[in-house]
Amino acid sequence: MIFYSSDWHFGHKNICYGTSSWDDKETNCRKFNTIEEMNYNIIKSINDVVGFDDELYFIGDLSFGGIENIWNTIKQINCKNIHCIYGNHDHHIKKNALLPNCHWDLKNDIIVDGSPTEVYEKGHVGNEYMQVYAHDLFKSVNEILTITVEKQEMVLCHYPLEHWKDMEKGVWHLFGHTHGNLPEYTYKRHDVGLDANCFEVLSFEQLKKIMSNRKNKGHR
Repeated sequence: MIFYSSDWHFGHKNICYGTSSWDDKETNCRKFNTIEEMNYNIIKSINDVVGFDDELYFIGDLSFGGIENIWNTIKQINCKNIHCIYGNHDHHIKKNALLPNCHWDLKNDIIVDGSPTEVYEKGHVGNEYMQVYAHDLFKSVNEILTITVEKQEMVLCHYPLEHWKDMEKGVWHLFGHTHGNLPEYTYKRHDVGLDANCFEVLSFEQLKKIMSNRKNKGHR
């Protein structure tokens, strides 16, 4: 199966009600008491529906709290076919930064906890271990991506677009970034972020039902 989601904000202190310093926390925060509680529910919302061999298109803003949280997030997700569309907070991923808290165990062909520096200091050298870069955690990485599923074409971008390729012909647009704060719209675009979908990851089948009630947007 194929799934879509965005705006996990794993480890984001200010989006969590119990730890936020935002003035508008009553309306713009997730109602969790601790970051740990929020992080747990983020991972649960994904793993409850997305399986190991499924495809997951993640449309931006993975994590906060330092580069370490990129691996801390991904290592808990069951799905191993994650496609990443960069969000505005994914600068470490976009730069393909070296991850400081994991390494590649080449013998077993898995990425595991532990800084590459610590591994090398313990005498594991040669071809047994390798450094991990951010892009290594994903099946693909893109700024914007057009895909086709069951003959349905869709444009994936973190930011909501007013105009996109062949929108008048029924092409969908999936985005994030706005956390459900856009006014309701009738055209075939949808915010797939957790906050816009009752903390649920959406399947292609769910999106077909959503889009069936929306019209094509004309292009002028």
